[in-house]
Amino acid sequence: MDEDEVARSPRRRMAFDGTFETVIGRGGVAVRNISCTGAMIEGDDMPQPGRDIILRAAGMEFFGTVVWTEGRRCGLRFDEPLDMTEVLELHRITPQQVRAEERNAQARWFGAKHRFDY
Repeated sequence: MDEDEVARSPRRRMAFDGTFETVIGRGGVAVRNISCTGAMIEGDDMPQPGRDIILRAAGMEFFGTVVWTEGRRCGLRFDEPLDMTEVLELHRITPQQVRAEERNAQARWFGAKHRFDY
């Protein structure tokens, strides 16, 4: 069975912001879908297939490999499958939670003591 025939985990459409990092670059992305085994992200200057990648989103880090790139989108395969409870929790993220998480990340970056709640 070749790679195209391997069944992938079910994915759910979503949109929350994150960042990616490879050995040659980094950038902001929108996570468009996620499953136990991978994700699709969208942004500028997407890395090429075969590149190792770290995706940071929703207060978590995901290590993986880029498996395809098409325009502003690319597909990732995670090095280790996510636990189903983690995926279900990610599917429950609301836009307000994303904004609160972004404010908390900014506060941590600047050393602020205030914490934003959802």
